[in-house]
Amino acid sequence: ASPESAATSPEAKVQGQWTMGCGDTCTISDGRIMWSDGGQTFVSKPFKNRLSMVLDGETYSAALVDGKLRWDDGDVWTAAAAPHAPSPAPAPRRPQASGKRGLREL
Repeated sequence: ASPESAATSPEAKVQGQWTMGCGDTCTISDGRIMWSDGGQTFVSKPFKNRLSMVLDGETYSAALVDGKLRWDDGDVWTAAAAPHAPSPAPAPRRPQASGKRGLREL
């Protein structure tokens, strides 16, 4: 079996911004969950699309299923959409000739 590429590794699949069931967001990066309030929680290295964390003395486990983290307490986190590059501004349009005199191009 060939080693997985970074793009398909379990770590790569969970890295990034997530939207929690309550609507708040958090970021998973470098073995940590960074919460929107600035707090951090260590998270286990993903194994077979599962990971876990200890939060407030409780251990929670999640399975990555269809691009969502499904936690054993019923919470579901959805991967936030990747930011899109801004679209280039449309080219300025020249006024159409209308037959009216005195119309100047901008």
